[in-house]
Amino acid sequence: MARIKQTVSARVEEPKSKKTAEAPPAPEKPKSKKAASAPPAPAPEEPKKKRRARPGKKAAREVRVLGESADTTLVLPCAPFKRWVRSVMGEKTFKISKGAATAMQALLEKSERDFIARAWLVTQECKRHTLMGSDLLCVERMDGGSNLS
Repeated sequence: MARIKQTVSARVEEPKSKKTAEAPPAPEKPKSKKAASAPPAPAPEEPKKKRRARPGKKAAREVRVLGESADTTLVLPCAPFKRWVRSVMGEKTFKISKGAATAMQALLEKSERDFIARAWLVTQECKRHTLMGSDLLCVERMDGGSNLS
């Protein structure tokens, strides 16, 4: 019969009786200097299962977070928006203050967010899960053609 080496966690210690006084066992001597200086290996732990969320839960959380921060932060970068405003204004040399540019950007983003929200309602009314260009055109027609040209 082959001999099986016991590990520390596999040993079962029997309770000592009060009547017998035994000397504590002598500590084991390390076989090499490296083994003496190395810290003891931690007990092997079972890896925890990664928790999975339902499909769409993370996306809904991101939308909620972005919706809460929409009043304070702007989605579009400031510099490209200013360049776009200058290109729309044409060759006229107008200066735009930082506050005016931020106000224009906030108003534009709010109107676009509302426009897309209305288009999403049209998508849900059609019992679809994908926003399509036809939904945007439908909302534009309902608004009187003021958003898209």
